[in-house]
Amino acid sequence: SIELRLASAFDGDWNFLLGGFYLDYDSETHYYIYSAALELFGQTFGIPESQRVFDNDTSDFNLETWALFGELYWQATDNLTFTLGLRYTEEEKSSKQRTVYLAFLDDPNAPDGGYNDFGGEWEEPTGKFNITWDVADDVMTYMTLSRSYKSGGFNPISSESPLLEIDPSLAEFDPEYINAFEIGAKTRLLDNTLQANVTYFYYDYEGLQVAKLTNQTS
Repeated sequence: SIELRLASAFDGDWNFLLGGFYLDYDSETHYYIYSAALELFGQTFGIPESQRVFDNDTSDFNLETWALFGELYWQATDNLTFTLGLRYTEEEKSSKQRTVYLAFLDDPNAPDGGYNDFGGEWEEPTGKFNITWDVADDVMTYMTLSRSYKSGGFNPISSESPLLEIDPSLAEFDPEYINAFEIGAKTRLLDNTLQANVTYFYYDYEGLQVAKLTNQTS
């Protein structure tokens, strides 16, 4: 990963920050379940030993993402500052996946190892607006409005899963969004012997991503 930033420090009322971000991430994940019931079923029906297990296998997972971002600062008065921030993000994810589960899902002895290709791309602009007001030398108040997002993806699921026959869209999940409002004050009182920070925030999520096990996937 790499992140570059350029920030100004002008004497005037306007300043800025510009930046770029890049990440290339690879991983491999196995979720195994061994049980006497799987072993007994496999022995009884002559299923190879390599399939007498539940193995949710996400191989060669790759995430490549980049973003451009910036903030503009306006010192409207000696004690009032406005900030406007914008960000644009693109993400691309890919993997080879299989779920070995007795003789019902992917066969690790198949020529391709039972793997299938999964992938997707997501992009999104986000941003924020902030007002900071220094009520006094030791009292700062602020208000922030922002919108952020977490990209979508694909579930660790077998392409042979009966869940996908019912609903093919279950292979993927949508992005998560959050609209956030925050207002607060940061203070140092009584000759700096008391620090009191108070915040009220409200978060409105769309498509909150929560993982759980469902049949042969999560």
